[in-house]
Amino acid sequence: MSNSLSSPSKVQVERLRLYTYDGTPIPLEGVKTEINFSQSMDSPAFTGSLKVTDNIGILEGTPLRGEERLELVVTSNDLETKKKLNLQVYRIDNVTPNDANDGASYYLHFISNTSFQASKRRVIESIRNNSINQAARRVFSKYFDSLENESSSNLPFAGQSYSIGNTERSFILQPTQNLFKGIIPNYTPADAMYFLSSRAYIQDEGATSCSFRFFETLDDYYFVSDEFLIKRAVDNEEQIPLTYFPQVSKDSDDYKQQIFSIERIEYPLRVDSNHDLSSGGYANKIIEVDFARREYKVRYFNYFGHDLRKEDFDGSRYIDSSGNPRTTESYIHTEDYARDTFNRENARQFLMFRDYGKVGDIAGPLRGEQFMAEITARRVSYQHHLRATSLGATLKGRLDIQPGNVVDLKIMELVSDSQRDFNKQLSGNYLVHTVNNTIIGEELTTNLKLMKYDWSR
Repeated sequence: MSNSLSSPSKVQVERLRLYTYDGTPIPLEGVKTEINFSQSMDSPAFTGSLKVTDNIGILEGTPLRGEERLELVVTSNDLETKKKLNLQVYRIDNVTPNDANDGASYYLHFISNTSFQASKRRVIESIRNNSINQAARRVFSKYFDSLENESSSNLPFAGQSYSIGNTERSFILQPTQNLFKGIIPNYTPADAMYFLSSRAYIQDEGATSCSFRFFETLDDYYFVSDEFLIKRAVDNEEQIPLTYFPQVSKDSDDYKQQIFSIERIEYPLRVDSNHDLSSGGYANKIIEVDFARREYKVRYFNYFGHDLRKEDFDGSRYIDSSGNPRTTESYIHTEDYARDTFNRENARQFLMFRDYGKVGDIAGPLRGEQFMAEITARRVSYQHHLRATSLGATLKGRLDIQPGNVVDLKIMELVSDSQRDFNKQLSGNYLVHTVNNTIIGEELTTNLKLMKYDWSR
């Protein structure tokens, strides 16, 4: 007996309601639509658009002013993933009259109401000897929405989850190590959170991290490191299984296989040694000018750990995509090649001005240790290696996959052997970096950008 589900990409738009600024409902019955969502770990807010084919005069008759509120409820048929979104329209563009000039198509662009309300404000805050995570919580609760009902929820690195206001959403926050003293100078709340995330640092549970991000998904907000996201998925066995096979059954009985199958992958870059040399991913140096002591220091950072000095680091302190410390086998280049190629002479150079003290200094007017040299060097190296194995993937609609998730991807070897196994370099755990969902009619398509922080030989 065949399965009654017609397609694993089917979705239902259960509610699509538009309201004017004063709360007057705008009827959308009979209006054809296309809905797009974009979420990314590099973006402080998710964005989206609603394409409207309007033959009943909503645009001019209402009129639409780019200040409307949008309520949207979407459910995927197969996985029964439901998203309830409270959105704010902020732009209307691409207005195109039809051939008969009795209607038009146009796009309504939206973000979450929480992010929009925060964007109307400016942050001028003095922070004195708070940890970065305390400052982030303070900024979020004051400029985004109130936070309550703290819960650990078995989160790694002593992470906390806070309920946001009267919504079903949460703010996921990871503790940081260094104390911060300074002023947030007239930033938007989103820029203020980026300002803080770029200064966050931890050395905990055998891991060193400065890969903190602030981003929003359809469900939650995050102020966490990449290592947090990987460890959360691995410790709780929450990796999402996906496979890529050139041939996928179209039979309705095999709809589960279709749900967990990628239809197309793109592997744009395998390796670029010239970029490896210039990026600082394997070797970089910090020229640190210390105003207080009237001195400067040159510090070298080598990712493989060769010729290390006291201040140097090596990449084995990072957690790879499997949740384990990195090994030399997880690098694209061999150890001998890296030793001979990436050195102090060609290391990427940064100039940094130190206006803070050191660990062990007598308390005074200077801020405590800020680890800015370590943060700069490690962020450059980490981001380079995280993007070294990056894939684009297209699959049947999956509303459940969001940035910050980890997928366990299985890809067959790129050979013609009928007995081929899984590809060792491309298979494994990937961080979901970007998710783009498109709904046309009742069909949902999902495009992913995946990043893998290891490369097994």
